[in-house]
Amino acid sequence: MTTSKSNTSKSKLALLFVLVFATSAFAEGKKKIVVLDFKGPDAEKFHDDVVKLIKEDESHKVVNTEKWTGAAEEADAKKFNTENVKKVAKKVKVDGVVWGKVEKDGDSYTLKLKLRAGKNGEQVGDELELKSDAAELNKKGKKKLKKDFLPSIDTLEPVGGDDKVAEVPKEPAVTDPPPDEGKHHHKKHPPVATTDPDNTKAEASAEVAAPLTADEALLPANRAVDFTIGMSFVARHLSFNFSSTLADQPSGYKQTIPVAGGIMDATVYPMAFNHKNTGIITGLGIEVMYDKVIHINSQKKYVDMAAVQQTANLATVEDRFSIGAVLRYPVNPTLLVGGKILYSSQQFNIAQTFAMNMVTDVPNVHYNMAEPKAFLKYSLGGSIIVEADAGFMLVTSTGGIQQSSSGGYGPATVTGYELNAGIDYVLTKNLFVRALARFETINLSFKGDPASLANTRDGDGTTQDVQGAKDLYYGAVATIGYAF
Repeated sequence: MTTSKSNTSKSKLALLFVLVFATSAFAEGKKKIVVLDFKGPDAEKFHDDVVKLIKEDESHKVVNTEKWTGAAEEADAKKFNTENVKKVAKKVKVDGVVWGKVEKDGDSYTLKLKLRAGKNGEQVGDELELKSDAAELNKKGKKKLKKDFLPSIDTLEPVGGDDKVAEVPKEPAVTDPPPDEGKHHHKKHPPVATTDPDNTKAEASAEVAAPLTADEALLPANRAVDFTIGMSFVARHLSFNFSSTLADQPSGYKQTIPVAGGIMDATVYPMAFNHKNTGIITGLGIEVMYDKVIHINSQKKYVDMAAVQQTANLATVEDRFSIGAVLRYPVNPTLLVGGKILYSSQQFNIAQTFAMNMVTDVPNVHYNMAEPKAFLKYSLGGSIIVEADAGFMLVTSTGGIQQSSSGGYGPATVTGYELNAGIDYVLTKNLFVRALARFETINLSFKGDPASLANTRDGDGTTQDVQGAKDLYYGAVATIGYAF
């Protein structure tokens, strides 16, 4: 009995050893692949689809991207080239590296995939292009991936970790999109500082990175020009704060329906024109905006000499202008924040007299101001970008409303703010439409001037009758834009 038990135990141990060895041998036989984060619109969805298809093949194992990224940072291997891929692959023992980018044209997507061998860092096979009408791999794309791409993984040699790898210069991040290598790249773009992405001996300026893809270059965070032109719609309400006992109450101004105008707005980032420069300098820009109301039919009711009520049409001009510096900062691929310092000027001038030299009693305004503003743009994915900006108005002059005379209300403390919010909808690579809602208010607190209307509306200049005014504007902007 003792001998039988001993033989049985030995048999079990032998079987266990065989199973462990077989499992280990199978695991060792798997090709270890890292799929780097894809770049471009809706890239994450395509990335997930590719990872899923690679995992479906039991002979492949997908390594966590964070493991690769950490090793790349430690090794100072930041540029996606032959030597750096080879270097990092040896550290994490990865047999192959998949890189991809997504380009969008209208509603159509193109996914471009490349495979590099971990053993030598070189590209395996040709770049694969997959077309789709939605933000995911379609049935045809999946079939093509399995047929034309996955077999290349099976040809990869396993990576060993014993060889020493020469150090290479520090360059931009390996997880960033690589330059479009090979003949396709040189057909589309002129040579840059290093025309061969695998030439690690050539040195480039720290301010120059690999050229952006066509889609990346036109994102709000990277575009060199953001130009819009179209229609504006604005309504104005001017109201006064005055004593309830005042008989001669000041006239305000009220538009119930916004009036139409034309608007042009352009922001230019000079250091971003080549779509290669990197760093904060590429976010420095200049903005110019001009908005002019086409026609306003301002009216004033009055009683003529025959005691008949009449309506006078008053010539009116309304426009606004801004120019200043812009600084943008991309927080991540979907969120852009920034600030502006603008010099702005806007006026609302109305005829001050009409029939029989009667006084209109609505003072003109011509505001000059400095405007510090903050803005953000957030991509919802696909073709929609949400944007908003808000700013304070540091008003330096107001025009006729502050005159110390029978037509103005004298010195005042002036404060104001502005808010714009809306969306961009991308039509093509370069064209988009923009719709914004606008709100602006300027508040005046009169100090009480014996020679002005703030005090003299009741005929007694020793007491203040009008304490302040509120100048409110609201409306919308609908424009078509061009991005470069």
